[in-house]
Amino acid sequence: MKKTGIIVSLLLLFILGFWFKLYGLTPLEVPQRQIFVHIEGEVTKPGLYEIAEDLRLGDLVELAGGLTDKAEGINLAKKLIDGEKIIISRIWQEDAEDNQVQNSPSIIREMTLEEWMEIPGVGEVTARAIMEYLRKNPGAKVDELIEVNGIGEKKLQILKEHLGNL
Repeated sequence: MKKTGIIVSLLLLFILGFWFKLYGLTPLEVPQRQIFVHIEGEVTKPGLYEIAEDLRLGDLVELAGGLTDKAEGINLAKKLIDGEKIIISRIWQEDAEDNQVQNSPSIIREMTLEEWMEIPGVGEVTARAIMEYLRKNPGAKVDELIEVNGIGEKKLQILKEHLGNL
């Protein structure tokens, strides 16, 4: 009697499974969630983008027109988070011609707070102090940043490595 009950149960399960397969029942589709991500820096079209939740940084970069030739250190496989701000950093050129162009006094005065904070050892307070010093001393060169409160010899050396010796 037990065997018959088990066989009947298995047969019913088989028929039920065949019936579901025959009539093509499918799970409900869940709509894909959209997120907002802000991208800046070394991309062709920076801005705010509404994208599918499952996209990666590489997909966002493609939507933003691609990377400039100065972009560096990008993990294109990075998962994105709603409300995130991505800043694509630039390559710091080491040859003399590029240093003169990138790091002339007018260029270092135009650097943003975020760009200053990308330099190792420069936090928000120091970056703001540098920007204020450069605002008050428009012709200042990198060596003169030793006068900024919070910059000593070691930090000045780091700044010179990243900005060139002007």
